[in-house]
Amino acid sequence: MENEVEFLRDALDHIMRTARASRTSTRRLRWIEQRAYQALQGKYEAHDLPKKDIKSGESVKRYYLNKLYQITDGQADVVF
Repeated sequence: MENEVEFLRDALDHIMRTARASRTSTRRLRWIEQRAYQALQGKYEAHDLPKKDIKSGESVKRYYLNKLYQITDGQADVVF
């Protein structure tokens, strides 16, 4: 049992270090790193991956233009 616990701790530590050392930092990798770190610390919290607020395929610019349009009831005069 003790060997199994040590093996699992080592695996979590490896996952955390691998996610941290990635060449690109993504939301998912940051979440994986944080989740592994919390597990090693013995913490238990909600661990859902944060959802994007932007619909798939919708550009960030279009998303914020739509939000601005909704906030101003179509009265926004925005030029990009």
